[in-house]
Amino acid sequence: MSTFVEISKEAFEAIVGDTKPSISSESACGSSSIYETKDVALRSVTNYYETRDITQYYIQDINA
Repeated sequence: MSTFVEISKEAFEAIVGDTKPSISSESACGSSSIYETKDVALRSVTNYYETRDITQYYIQDINA
């Protein structure tokens, strides 16, 4: 089991670059994508709300 820690959008974008997600899923409540690049896994999770969508960014904690 992998543990992920939250990172900033800027850090996420700098690491992911133009990498396409290896796994994506979507539901009525939100969406999730996992990226594998530079020997690390990253995840973006978007929750859909009435007024705006909120996206959080995570990177795999390789020390966990």
